[in-house]
Order: sequence, then C-alpha cells, then structure tokens
Amino acid sequence: MKTFYSKFLPALMVLFIPFFAQAQITGPSSVCTGASISLFDPNSFGSWSSSDIGIAGVDGGGNVFGVNGGVAEIYYV
Repeated sequence: MKTFYSKFLPALMVLFIPFFAQAQITGPSSVCTGASISLFDPNSFGSWSSSDIGIAGVDGGGNVFGVNGGVAEIYYV
C-alpha cells in the first residue's frame, strides 16, 4: 500500500492500494488540493478508481487530482 500525504494541506491523504501484486506502481508520494500527480503502472490493461471523488479523483491514465482535504483510496484493478 502506498500512502500519499500533503505537507502543505495535512488534511488531504490519498491511500493507494494495488490489486496486482506483481505490478510496480510508481509516482510521487504526495498531492495537494487543487494539484495533480501521475501514477504509473507497467500493466496497461488495468483501470484506476477513487473511493471518494469528492476528495481525490483519478482518470484512466493514473492522474490523481486533489479535490478537498480528507482521505481517499486510489485503486488499480
């Protein structure tokens, strides 16, 4: 599991939980409200999702967007 946190907005936390054990997810380890980061996975057949799009959204390319403070989980399945 990869935990994302913000040094600037400590209320924003995004947890990344990979479902493919062999996949090596890479990318920055923090995101702020109003900013975005990109996560990368060598497997191109999976899809990304967020447990709470009101806190953090993610698009099909693994780009995570900080929306509001709080905790959200980012999934890759």
